Amino acid sequence: MLSSCYQRFSIYFMIFSLGVVLPLYGQDQPEPGPGQQQEEQLPKFIINEIIIAGNKYVPSEAILNAIPPQFAKNAVYNPIYTSTLIRNVYKLGYFKQIHIMGEQMPNNQMNLYIIVEEKKRLDNIKFKGNKNLSEETIKKKIPFDLIAVDEAEAKKYAQKIKKLYQEKNYHLVEITPEIEEHDDTATLIFNINENQRSFVKRVRFKGNRNMSGKQLRKILFTREDWLLSFMDKAGTYHPDAIEMDRHQIENFYQNHGYLMAKVTDADVKLDPDTKHYSVKFTIEEDDRFKISEVTVEPHEHLTEQMLLDRIFIKPGDYYSREKLSRSVEILRLIWGEFGYIFADIIPSVQPDTENKTVKISLRSELGEKVRLNRLTIKGNHKTRDKIIRRNILLDEGELITTQRMDESKDKVQLLGFFDKRDGVNWKTARISDDLADLDLTVKEVKTGRIGMEMGVNPGGLRGLKSTNTGFTVQGYVSEANFAGQGILLNLNGSFSKTEQTVTFSLAEPWLFDRPIYGGIDLFYSKNRFDQIHEVENEIKERTLSGAAKLGFYTPLAIIGPSTLLFQLGGENRNLRRPLASKSLIPNQRAEYQAILDRRFFSGNIAQFQFTISQDARNHPQHPTRGYQWGMLAKVGVTENIKNETPNHNNFGFYRFELNASWFTPLIDNDKLYLGIKGTAGFARPIGSRDIPFNELYALGGPTSIRGFEPTEVSPRWKGSNQPGLGNTIGGQNAFSWTAELLFPVTADMTTKLYAFYDGGSSWDTPNACCISPARLLNNKFFYRHSIGIGLRTLKPTPIKIDWGFKLNPKKKLGEKVSELHFSAYQEF
Repeated sequence: MLSSCYQRFSIYFMIFSLGVVLPLYGQDQPEPGPGQQQEEQLPKFIINEIIIAGNKYVPSEAILNAIPPQFAKNAVYNPIYTSTLIRNVYKLGYFKQIHIMGEQMPNNQMNLYIIVEEKKRLDNIKFKGNKNLSEETIKKKIPFDLIAVDEAEAKKYAQKIKKLYQEKNYHLVEITPEIEEHDDTATLIFNINENQRSFVKRVRFKGNRNMSGKQLRKILFTREDWLLSFMDKAGTYHPDAIEMDRHQIENFYQNHGYLMAKVTDADVKLDPDTKHYSVKFTIEEDDRFKISEVTVEPHEHLTEQMLLDRIFIKPGDYYSREKLSRSVEILRLIWGEFGYIFADIIPSVQPDTENKTVKISLRSELGEKVRLNRLTIKGNHKTRDKIIRRNILLDEGELITTQRMDESKDKVQLLGFFDKRDGVNWKTARISDDLADLDLTVKEVKTGRIGMEMGVNPGGLRGLKSTNTGFTVQGYVSEANFAGQGILLNLNGSFSKTEQTVTFSLAEPWLFDRPIYGGIDLFYSKNRFDQIHEVENEIKERTLSGAAKLGFYTPLAIIGPSTLLFQLGGENRNLRRPLASKSLIPNQRAEYQAILDRRFFSGNIAQFQFTISQDARNHPQHPTRGYQWGMLAKVGVTENIKNETPNHNNFGFYRFELNASWFTPLIDNDKLYLGIKGTAGFARPIGSRDIPFNELYALGGPTSIRGFEPTEVSPRWKGSNQPGLGNTIGGQNAFSWTAELLFPVTADMTTKLYAFYDGGSSWDTPNACCISPARLLNNKFFYRHSIGIGLRTLKPTPIKIDWGFKLNPKKKLGEKVSELHFSAYQEF
C-alpha cells in the first residue's frame, strides 16, 4: 500500500538511523546557487496521524510520549524538529535503529510512520572471573537499570566495573562484555580477568633543593604503599589524584614564599616485572619572595591600619598564597559584619623579580548593604519550621550580616537535630543590589533511640550520685525532638547487682511558644554502697524523688544570652541504719559509727536548686569549638528523722558549683581539636546539721580523674585492721579539670581517639575534728593527676575505653600505677 505513496516530489521521505538525518527534500534545504534551476517549493503538510510500527515489547504509548510537541496531530510538519524526535525516542534505550517515513494523504495531509528496530530484551546479567569483587558488591554500586542491551551499552558498563576494580588497586583488570543472544532475549556476560593488584611503591621528587621529600610526601594524595596501608589506603593509584598532587606541591611552595614555583612534569611508570607504579614529580622551585608592602583600602567604618592588623599577611614575611586567601576571606567577613555580604575583594600581586619582593594590594568593592527579603528553611522533614526559626537571629527586612548568619547557624546546629558535618548551611540568592533571599538547608539525623544494652559500668560519678558498678542491663526510650517540636523525652531503666534505677524526664525548652523552659524529672532507685566497708550490715538505700523545673532564656548585659533554671523537688530516702563492724576495737567502732550516722539517713528531704548557664559550642554532642559554662546553687533540708540515728536528727546543706568547658580546632575544623573542662565546688552544712553522703565529693574513675579507681581521690577513714586504702567518706570541697586532644576517626565523629591529662582533688571531710588524725587519710588538699589515652565510639554500640597512668601514685597505700576504664552503656 505504501509503495504508491513514495513519489519523489509529492511527499517527504527521510531515513534516520541512530540519530543521523538524511533529508532528500524539505523546507530546510538551502537556496539554489547561481545558474541552478529553482525547484518547485513543496506544499506544507498537516500531520493526520502518527503510526508506530516494529515494536514488540515497548508500548506505543511510551514512544508517543517521547515525541516532541511539534509533531502533534493537525500540526504542520516541520523536518527541522525530526532530529529531536529521533534523539528523544533513542534515549528510551530500547532501540537499535529508528526510521521515519511519511505517507501522503488527500488535502495536503500526511501520516507519519515511526518504524523502530528493538534491541534484544535483557533477561540476565552474569559475571565470570570475579574473585575479589563479588556480584552483590558490583550490583550494589552499579545500578544495572537495563531492559535491553547492545554492544555500546555493554562497553559502557564494563568501564564502570573497571573503575570499581581500580578503586581496589586492580589497575590491570581486563573486562570483556559479551552478549549471548537467544530467540527474543539476550544475556549480558562480563568476562573478567582481574590480574594482580598494583600499588604505588615509590614517590620521588626532582629539583626540590629547599623542600625535603618527607615534607612534600605529607601533603600528597598519592602515597607510598606500607605495612598498614589497609587502614589509610596508602599506595592507591588514581590518575586524578596525580593531577591534584601537582597543584598541592605548587600551593605548598607558594605558601612558603616560592611565588614562581611549578611542577613541570608528573611521570607515572608501571614496572613491567613487578606490575607496580612509581611516580616522579619534577619541580622548578625558583626564588623565594618576601612581602615588601601591603595596602588595604580604608572605609568610613575602619581605617587602613585597623584592617591591616586583622589580616594574616605582613610586610617582611615570606609570600604565602594561603595567607593571602585567608586575608581575603577575613576582609569579606569584616565587611559582612557591616551588611556588605556581597563585598568583592580583589587582590593584586606585583612581584619584583630583581629584588625578590612582592607588593600586595587588597581592593574592596563593597556595593550596597543587603537586607533580608525572604527566609526559607529547607530539608526539615520532621522538625517544625518554628523550632528552627526561633534560633535564627535574622528577620525579613533586617540587615544581613555574616556575624548573625554564623551565630544563627551555630544556634541551629546546637539543637542537635542535624548532621554534624554540613548538616546546617546557608544559601544566599541576590535579587537586587540591596535585597537577598536566604535559604537555610538542614540535614536531619535520627533523634530517637529505643533498645536494650548490656555492658560494664565502672561507676564513680561525681558526688557519689551513682554507685552502680559491674555488669549492667539497661533498657531505654529517648527522643530529643518529640513530634518535631523540640520536646525532650527520656525513659530509662537499668539493673545491676548493686543498683536498680528507673528514670523519667520530660522537658519543653519553649513552653507556650515562649523562651521558657519547663520540665519534670522522676527518679526511683535501689542501690548498695560498696565503697563503705567495715559494717555489720550492707548499706542498702531506696530513693524516690521528683522535681519540677522552670527556666528562662535571658540576654544578660555582661555575659550575653544565658539560661536561668529553677528546680524545686523532694526525695524520700529509706535505709536501715548502718552499724560499724564489731571487729573494730571499741574506740574505733564508736568513731566510725559517728561518721556513718552523720552521712546516712532515712526520711524526706526538700531541695531547691538554681543554675545559670551559657552554651556557645557549635554542637551539643560533638563540639569542636566554642565554650560552655554553668553555675549551680543548691539547698536541701530534711524533716525530723527516725530515732535510728539518736545523736543526729537533722540534715541540711547548701552546695555551690562552677563548671566550664572550652574547645578549639587545631587542624582544620574537626581533624584535631583541643577540649579543656574544669569543675570546682563545695558543700557546707546549714548550722549544726549534717551533709548527706550523696552530696559530698569523691573523685576518680572515668568521669573525673582517670587512672584512679572510682572514689579513690577522696578523704578516707581507715581502721587499724583494715588493709588497703580504707573507706570513702567524702569531702566538702572538690576541684578537677581535664585537657583532651581529640582525633575523630570517622567523618560523622561517632568514633574518636584522644590523649588526656586529668588532675584534681577532693578534701576536707565534715566534722574532721571528731576523727583521729591517724585514721583520717587524704583530708588535706593533695593534687592528684594522670595522663592517658582513650577511645569513644557510638557505633555499633556505645563504648568508652580509657587507660590512665597516675603521675603521683601512693604505692605504700597499695595504689595501682594505672587503671583501665571500660564501659559499654548509653549515658542519658
